[in-house]
Amino acid sequence: MKPDVQAHRDAVAAAPDDLSLRLVLAKALMDAVWYSKDDGVWETNYNEAKSILESVLSEDPDNAIALVNLGVVHSDRGSHKRALDYYRRAEALDWTDGNLLHNMGVALVNLGDGGSGREYLRESAKLQEHPDTVTAYFDPQAH
Repeated sequence: MKPDVQAHRDAVAAAPDDLSLRLVLAKALMDAVWYSKDDGVWETNYNEAKSILESVLSEDPDNAIALVNLGVVHSDRGSHKRALDYYRRAEALDWTDGNLLHNMGVALVNLGDGGSGREYLRESAKLQEHPDTVTAYFDPQAH
């Protein structure tokens, strides 16, 4: 179902200090790109999500959801090393969900560490995804 980005923007406007609402808006922006045929939406939404997630981390540096989702912003843009840095920070906080492990696997495979990457991808299948984290795009046929 296509996320209602405007409703999430309105919620954040009504309570701008609510970190959870900002996290939901960032996720909605990232999810909405898959429903648009306009290539510009991808760049616009990811830039806005990145800004929101960075602002959340400036207030709460140990926010694992923001760390995972900011990693996805970087991974989906091809910055897998940077993405892996955010994923490792979330992992160091003992945050574990299927998306984190999947995303780490994607980053590692794209960085040329297929062995470790495949292990993370296998382990991710055993865990449930947290509803507030995003799955990084991965094309297994490209590897």
